[in-house]
Amino acid sequence: MSLLFNQATQTYFREEDHTYWSSDLKQIPGVSTIIRYNEPNFVKSTGADIHGSNVHKALHIYDMTGEVQKGYEVETAIWVDFLDKEQYEVVKVELIVFNPSLWYIGTLDRILRHKPTGRLAIGDIKTGYLDREHGGKQLNAYRLASHEPIEELFLIGVNPKLNKKGWRKSVLALAEIPFMEKLYEYTVDQSGLRKPHGLRVNTMYQEDIHDN
Repeated sequence: MSLLFNQATQTYFREEDHTYWSSDLKQIPGVSTIIRYNEPNFVKSTGADIHGSNVHKALHIYDMTGEVQKGYEVETAIWVDFLDKEQYEVVKVELIVFNPSLWYIGTLDRILRHKPTGRLAIGDIKTGYLDREHGGKQLNAYRLASHEPIEELFLIGVNPKLNKKGWRKSVLALAEIPFMEKLYEYTVDQSGLRKPHGLRVNTMYQEDIHDN
């Protein structure tokens, strides 16, 4: 078993099954897990997963090195167009964030800084439809696990469109997401046990839910 230690969050990542673990080796659910628990109809195709992963890798390389990857020129152009027109700069790339109180972990795509004002934003790069409901939960989960003073949340679509000649063209899709102040809500049963509902972790993790 191969465990990679993350100093900032004091957690481990197991490469074999892409799971996260605490320092005392308790499994930590990811943001996607706690969101999809209450979205039984949420389906993401394997093809979309592969394409999205490849686009994220290409934009990661661009933000770290400035190199445009072959085959992803249009997606990169859309991303650069967003940064230029909206006047943002990349501060952090693929940052792991951990909320020990609500017991979940995740990797956000970008922390951005608005150049004119200095405001910090979380940007989530999407390669398909911008689902405000699902994406809103995701971004707010990242925000509440981040130690940065985040003021804005964005879904950023980098999915090229086809023109009448079948050529791919750059079309930026952008959705600003409002803040959610609570990820969890509780009901109390007759025995006094708190039961979470709303955005929550899978039942296999419920015994580990706690807050301050």
